[in-house]
Amino acid sequence: MTTTTLIGIALVLSAQGQHVKAMEKYQQVLPIYEKEYGSDSVKMAELLHHIAVTLKNEGKSKEAMEKYKRCLAIQEKVLGINHATTIMTSDSIEELQR
Repeated sequence: MTTTTLIGIALVLSAQGQHVKAMEKYQQVLPIYEKEYGSDSVKMAELLHHIAVTLKNEGKSKEAMEKYKRCLAIQEKVLGINHATTIMTSDSIEELQR
């Protein structure tokens, strides 16, 4: 199975409320992305964002915040602070802090 397929399955599972199963798929992709793209890549930031959303929906706010912050750090470094994706992640962090 490709990483794209695994992420697609995880997104569907998460949307169906099957967060544990979704996280299992994301965990399969993490080491592949680390090796293929590096820990500070846009791809890794996207994956971390998906994981953060799943954790948030699962009610795991602390863990979600950790992933959002790591995602944001990568995005600020790679995309810049004014990029739309970076701003979206920053907004997600603010929303989670409320």
